[in-house]
Amino acid sequence: MNEPTDVAEGQTAADVRVRYEIVFDARDRSVGERLRGQLQEVISGWASGTEQPVEVGESDEGPGSWGVAVTFPDAAAADGFFRGEDYRQFCVEVRRNTQSSVLVVPSGPIEEDG
Repeated sequence: MNEPTDVAEGQTAADVRVRYEIVFDARDRSVGERLRGQLQEVISGWASGTEQPVEVGESDEGPGSWGVAVTFPDAAAADGFFRGEDYRQFCVEVRRNTQSSVLVVPSGPIEEDG
């Protein structure tokens, strides 16, 4: 398919919600918690500014790793978020505070019941 995500027959990529895990390493617990909170604020701010419905939760990545799970209404909304200046600034902040990079792991399209 030429669509950005695999979709069921009769749907378009615009109909399919997509989920990502956004993860970074931080040895210091207080730094990890602060940056995870900052990422949640960046996502919420972007969502309210664009009126995009997103779901945000914590991602359990294990000791020393911190993450947020976020579900976007479609691939275009996710692309808009990841290309945004606030997200870019968050990545710079993580690098500055932890010497770690931010890893984005796509969990794929979300199957809708029905």
